[in-house]
Amino acid sequence: MRRVVFLGMDGRFSAPPLLALLGSEFSVAGVVVPRPVGVAAAPVARFLPPPPRPRRVLVVSSEAPSAGATALAWAAGVPVLEVATLSHPAARTALAGMRPDILCVACFPSRVPQTILNQAPLGGVNLHPSLLPAYRGPEPLFWLFHDGLERAGVTVHRMSSQIDRGPIVAQEAVSLPDGLSYQAAEDRCAEEGGRLLLAALRWIATDPEAGQPQQGIGSSAPLPRESDFHLTPDWPARRAFNFLRGMVDWGEPLILAAQGRHYRIARARAFDELGTQSELIRWEGREARVRCSPGILYLEMIGALG
Repeated sequence: MRRVVFLGMDGRFSAPPLLALLGSEFSVAGVVVPRPVGVAAAPVARFLPPPPRPRRVLVVSSEAPSAGATALAWAAGVPVLEVATLSHPAARTALAGMRPDILCVACFPSRVPQTILNQAPLGGVNLHPSLLPAYRGPEPLFWLFHDGLERAGVTVHRMSSQIDRGPIVAQEAVSLPDGLSYQAAEDRCAEEGGRLLLAALRWIATDPEAGQPQQGIGSSAPLPRESDFHLTPDWPARRAFNFLRGMVDWGEPLILAAQGRHYRIARARAFDELGTQSELIRWEGREARVRCSPGILYLEMIGALG
């Protein structure tokens, strides 16, 4: 196995795995990205022309490449295929021309049809930011923060007709320290994912059948609704603090629902796991101390809604 075609996006989770592939013994034959939402263009699939004067790609740190997948590909001289949908014959034809041995997916926003997977002798592998079978679906990191888990993880699994259910090739846990932002968690998972992806490909190169079936029922990670950004005092203070710190990156309104009212939260300042107080909410100007179950949560508030 030598030729890899990478499917991803110009986002934080795709760049580190692609960067790892570009620096490895594997040959990246092409990068496939989705057409941007709202862009009307005639071709269903087209190879993007590189800029006239490609600039050298700089890496700010090991966890945060300063360029997305498209710029990384251009800097390495790798063709970039932009597709509106993978199900169209034009997309299949263009991708087949890259002659992939295997497809590697990291945060591509749509399902990869079996007809595309069949074009690669070794099929495809997907890098998913959770410890499968837990948190299958498009937003695992949101639900890891929401549910108060102390660790995330990354899984490289074989792709099949069922999303996020193929055999597991490699898996590794990633810690989530208190106060970590969503973007920082995504960066940690992506960096570990790059290392894990290379390990998985090396195993597949020696054993084309590598992988173990997923065990257990698992859980789902759908797109969050507006109500999923609400918290109540019956949350543990530590869980509430970490959820609020993580969700600042989303830009969605964060709401405390308590005493029959809804309050808009500006930010979480701190928490005390062992703290207690008689009042449910103790106000000090625009700051609130909330009695949780257990602990005390220290908040800066915007105000009551309605």
